[in-house]
Amino acid sequence: MSVQVQSAPPQSTSGSFELSGNPQQGELVLLNPLGNIVARVHWSAEQASVTQGNTVREKASLDELTEELLGTSLPIAALFDWLQGRNTLTQGWQADLDAFNDGKITAQRTSPLPEASLRIVLERP
Repeated sequence: MSVQVQSAPPQSTSGSFELSGNPQQGELVLLNPLGNIVARVHWSAEQASVTQGNTVREKASLDELTEELLGTSLPIAALFDWLQGRNTLTQGWQADLDAFNDGKITAQRTSPLPEASLRIVLERP
């Protein structure tokens, strides 16, 4: 996964991830390119939290938390569908699943600013 945010200065994050659960309650584990856990995000309808090492922080929403971690909020509900090959529309984001059968997903966010892009390469057994 690669996330690029066209902020000042531009931000770029890459690594792999593990996503489990559903849009209402789940876990997102972010790993660096070496495979070490960078952050473990948990969410429910009531709150979202991130564990980084021995530090736990809570936010009111998953959007706030992913924005803090990656520089942009990720459309987690749509991401679950995109990973299944369903092109679910979500506000501000445009997914491109044309290369889904080749294991590639791209998405662009044009609003709200700053613009952001998401690229995912799926590992298939």
